[in-house]
Amino acid sequence: MWLLKNDDKINNENVLGDEIMDKRFIIMHGFENHEIKKVLKILKANFPDKELIFATSTSENLNWKLGDLIKEVEKEHEEFKKMRKKQ
Repeated sequence: MWLLKNDDKINNENVLGDEIMDKRFIIMHGFENHEIKKVLKILKANFPDKELIFATSTSENLNWKLGDLIKEVEKEHEEFKKMRKKQ
């Protein structure tokens, strides 16, 4: 599991932009569904004031560069937020 926070940099450069780097990403690999649910519950309970963005690895995204994966996960997260607001 990778935990990325706002002061992390890739190759000592903020290649993702300040807006994305101000967000918290949790990318999990190799967890069973019940384990993911436990991790989500624990993290949400311990960081109630933070917007946490969760993702799991897939056979497709395992070969992506980390920066590309974070950008895609953030894009999907924002789309889900918009859908929830409409409901």
